[in-house]
Order: sequence, then C-alpha cells, then structure tokens
Amino acid sequence: MIKNTFNNLKPDKKKMILEKSIQVLCNTSATSIKVSDIINATGISRGSFYQYFDTPVDIFLAIIEELQTENIEIMKQIIKEEKGDFFSTFKRMFEFQYVNLLKKENEHIMLMLKKSNELIIKNQIFKVNDTYCSKKFMHKFDLEKLNINTYFEFNKLYILVTDIMGHNILNGIMQNLTLEKALEDYLIQLDFIKYGVIKREENHEEKSFKQ
Repeated sequence: MIKNTFNNLKPDKKKMILEKSIQVLCNTSATSIKVSDIINATGISRGSFYQYFDTPVDIFLAIIEELQTENIEIMKQIIKEEKGDFFSTFKRMFEFQYVNLLKKENEHIMLMLKKSNELIIKNQIFKVNDTYCSKKFMHKFDLEKLNINTYFEFNKLYILVTDIMGHNILNGIMQNLTLEKALEDYLIQLDFIKYGVIKREENHEEKSFKQ
C-alpha cells in the first residue's frame, strides 16, 4: 500500500524517489526489487521507506499512479479538442501515450514497463483508476453518439476501451513496434467495438442516454 506520508511529501522529494526508483526498475522487475535497492538508490532510510510503503512493489505502483495522473490531465484536454467524440479521444490518447513513451527522456520508463510487463498484465495495474475516471469523464463525452443508456453501460465501455489501449501499448513496447503499426492494431480492435461484428437491420429504435 502507498501510504499518505508518501503522497504528502514535498513534490521535489517525491519526484526524486520516483525517478531514482525508475532507474532501479530498469534493471530488475517489480516483483524482484528489494527494499535495499530502493534505499541505496534514493538515499532514504529503511525506516522512511516503511513510512511511505508496505512493500517494494508499492514503489512501482506509485510510479504507475503518477503516470496515470499525468494522463488524466492530458485526456481532459483531448476530450475538449475532439468535442466529446469518444473514439477520436481514445485514438489520440493512444498516440500521445505511445509517442511519449518512445521519447528519449522516457526510455527508463519504457525499460521499466518491459521489465515488469508480466506483473502489469497479471494484476491489471492500469485498471486501478478506470472506474474513477469513467465517472469523472462521462459527462464530457457526447453520449448521444453512443448506443448506451446508463452509467453502468458507459463504465463497461470505458473500461473495455482503456483495457485494450493498455494491452496494445504494452504489446507494442514489448515488440518494439512503430507508432503506425501499434496504432493500426489498436484501431482495428476499436472498430470492432465501434461498429460491431454482427449485421443489424437498418431501421433500429433510437435510444437516448439516461442518467
């Protein structure tokens, strides 16, 4: 568990701990990292470590949480620019996250994700904030363009699309795919959701979103 004492640290110290820990996680997976690895890299004491975290894996979760927080702010901006179009927003979010990971300054993050890929998939780590985010963003999307009627349905759609996005980003990183190839694979899967795979009658009853 990530403790409040860590979240309440001064931004500079928190940033230092995360950045130094990322460097450690480039060489060892989150499941293999030891407390001694973290304290040697960051200079914090063993006592301080346990004031901030329960286990070494928590430092990895803290890094992922920080990345997700940054993505939330970017997504707000993209939704606005795309005028609430759900699928256009997720296409651009994929492009942003993938390109961002390929940047030279983020190579340590990419190496870290590669090292801990198995843990990410097994524990569905990128899903931690999905329900929170779906509530936060629901009313920013143009819901009349979606064939959904309730928040429950929207939440399921949001989680499904973000899950596919996370899977394709990780898969692209592991296979060293270009943005174009990774995006192509992602859009094929998005189109299955967007258009469906079962032929339907042309005339179908119009539905409107219900709160």
